[in-house]
Amino acid sequence: MGFKECCPVLISILSDESEDVLVRHESAEALGNLGSAEVLEVLEKYQDHKAPEIAETCQIAVELIHYKLSEEGKNDKVNKAIYQSVDPAPAFGNNEETRSITELERDMSNKELSLFKRYRAMFSLRNMDSDESALALCKGLRDDSALFRHEVAYVLGQMMREVTVPSLITCLDTMTEHRMVRHEAAEA
Repeated sequence: MGFKECCPVLISILSDESEDVLVRHESAEALGNLGSAEVLEVLEKYQDHKAPEIAETCQIAVELIHYKLSEEGKNDKVNKAIYQSVDPAPAFGNNEETRSITELERDMSNKELSLFKRYRAMFSLRNMDSDESALALCKGLRDDSALFRHEVAYVLGQMMREVTVPSLITCLDTMTEHRMVRHEAAEA
């Protein structure tokens, strides 16, 4: 919705150690999506939090804000609306070289890249909107990061591709899977 007036409440939730980590994750993601330089300090404070859901979300949110403040981010017309969602990282734009599904899958799986860049590859695969790109995304459901796996399940739900159903069912049926991942798999 873009209401920057919500930032103080979101910061309060993110800072509350007694609050559930998933609620704190959503608050950090919202702060990143609002894109205000004023919240960078608080997000940076939690980039190394003991809960990976919080730490990783804050890392992505910090990079997203830097992206939005950059010339590239200010001129980004590609990421305005394909799925009518506000994504935690933009897909790669038209001004960058066209990447194949294989290249994007490689980048999405590359642990040497920041989560933000891996998310960009993920959203680029989603925007290709094909069975092949959806199947490449399904491989992300085996990533080490629960945060990453939950976002993959989310974008698979957006794509509504029937070829992803077996992977989503496997994810949902795995009782040891993180609850936020199983939640997104069920929604998808």
